[in-house]
Amino acid sequence: MNKFPDHWRYYFSSLSFATAGAILLWNLNPSTILPGIILFLVACCFYFFGAKAERKSPTTRQLYDARKNVNIRTTDMGGGTYNEQIQGDYITIQGNEIHIGYNLSELSDALAKSLESLQNQGYSQKVAEQQIVDELKPQVISNPIIRRKILHWKKSLRGPTRRATKETKSLERIAELVTETSSQADYDLTQGAMGDYRQLEDFLKAKAWKDADEETVRAVLGLMPKSRSSYIDVDEIPSSDIKKIDKLWVKYSKGRFGLSVQQRIWEDIVKKDKNKKGSIDENTYIAFADYVGWPRESNRIYHVNIHYSSKAREGHLPAKLHYRSHYSDSNYSHFERCAFDELMERNYSHYFSITAWLKRWIFKE
Repeated sequence: MNKFPDHWRYYFSSLSFATAGAILLWNLNPSTILPGIILFLVACCFYFFGAKAERKSPTTRQLYDARKNVNIRTTDMGGGTYNEQIQGDYITIQGNEIHIGYNLSELSDALAKSLESLQNQGYSQKVAEQQIVDELKPQVISNPIIRRKILHWKKSLRGPTRRATKETKSLERIAELVTETSSQADYDLTQGAMGDYRQLEDFLKAKAWKDADEETVRAVLGLMPKSRSSYIDVDEIPSSDIKKIDKLWVKYSKGRFGLSVQQRIWEDIVKKDKNKKGSIDENTYIAFADYVGWPRESNRIYHVNIHYSSKAREGHLPAKLHYRSHYSDSNYSHFERCAFDELMERNYSHYFSITAWLKRWIFKE
């Protein structure tokens, strides 16, 4: 068993390399200057590794969490007041402070008492649960630490040792309602600058691809000014909204569908055409339609035969957003090239692209 923490080993290695580098540089010998600099760089790397390992060590994290989560509560004792140091965060339910420490069973007991108190006041169980959810919701959304602990509490309620009583079922319902709201606020996919995409997300979650395709058109048309609500002007779509629509498609299709997926395919086809012909033409659009598998005859797209399935070709959806608005009177429509071109020129990136291991290193995922 190792007696010393990993970060101590890194620091010791850093000190050793730095000392060796200093000795080489001290001689001021041209042949030893470069090795000395290299040893100093290696020392810096080991120091960096040590600092990171120290931040991730259990002891350091506990001390950090303990310091970060200290609150001061002032208690009125009638003849005076005193300050009590509280370890951990707390929530307020029905005027009572409920402390969320490391023992999450205390949270369950406190919420159960609050439920009982509300029911004794004449509230039904369902209304009492909703009262607690309504009070807890804003606190969970606004405080990331509380949100994280409530999510841990939710998991503990479903543990193997739990007993399925009326009380635990009631607490599970509260946890479910609260964490649904917190995860939505945390991920922030369903709210844009101007649009609300909860309906789109529901369709995508259910793999109802046709409904999601039509809802995408409705959502985008809803962003248009009233004077131009019958057709899509891509310039009127806020950046945050178009990114959220794309991200929902990409997320629930596991990277198979979405505007950014279509953009990547389109850019590849355009690059090949420009290399061959020097420019793009009608055949470039036809090549895209064929690649994503849209059924067509010449330049007419048969939207009634769109393949609404998880097994459809990459980039197959969303589809109707790229057709002329008035397509419902016939079985086919024409490619709306102007809108398509503008959609393919929009920026759909959310983060700087880095490799997965580097992202985990930087963001400690």
